Amino acid sequence: MTAEPTPWSTYLKAYHARRPGITEAAFDHARDPHVGTAHDWLAAALPDQAGDVLDVACGNAPLQPRLSRARSYLGIDLSEAELRAARNAGRGPVLQGDARALPLPDSSIDTIVSSMGLMLVQPLAPAISEVARVLRPNGTVAFLVPARTPLRLTDLRPLAVLSLHLRGPGSMPQHVGRRRLAALLEQSGLVVTQATTRRFPFPLRTPTDALLAVQSLYTPGRSPERLADAEAALGRIARPGRELPLPLLRMVARKPG
Repeated sequence: MTAEPTPWSTYLKAYHARRPGITEAAFDHARDPHVGTAHDWLAAALPDQAGDVLDVACGNAPLQPRLSRARSYLGIDLSEAELRAARNAGRGPVLQGDARALPLPDSSIDTIVSSMGLMLVQPLAPAISEVARVLRPNGTVAFLVPARTPLRLTDLRPLAVLSLHLRGPGSMPQHVGRRRLAALLEQSGLVVTQATTRRFPFPLRTPTDALLAVQSLYTPGRSPERLADAEAALGRIARPGRELPLPLLRMVARKPG
């Protein structure tokens, strides 16, 4: 499937060309003392016998090293820069492809994962249908998407500073919440078995942390000056013990046998 470029798709292509691996860098910084990184948390939801694994919207393939028990791994992404970063890190195989038209036969994959990619796929329903099509009976899917909760009271100040200086929060093409994602999965014949949210703490100790926080956000329409202002403002309140929240939703489903 191909589509005419949209303002969002043009922005995303340029963003990932400038910063391949930025999501992995942000997730590595936001480690939870109990479950590790968000990528660790997603991988932990997969069955011990993961079989043949497909990583949809794989980016620079940070999940691949966490899937050592898989029989095989394949990552698919639209970004040439992210795929190049994956290959340079010795991760793969990876190939360029569209989540809405997966280049795989029906019922050919045991496990499908996607970390922070679904909210970028428009329209989303065809991508979920493709996941269901290529998944084998009794196969597992596990998705990670941004969430709006949980938050803490101490999160309000850094979030307010960031939103004020960016003139709005970071942007996404769409919000993929629990209800919508569950409905799309169920419409495609998949059975939701788990839906869990978790807050990952992004330490905001130094101005360097503030720089990573702003750079890891999607901020279409913001000028370089606006981004620099947000980085500086966030840097001014950085101190040991300060955190930005990274709330995420992990949803797991299976295809009935």
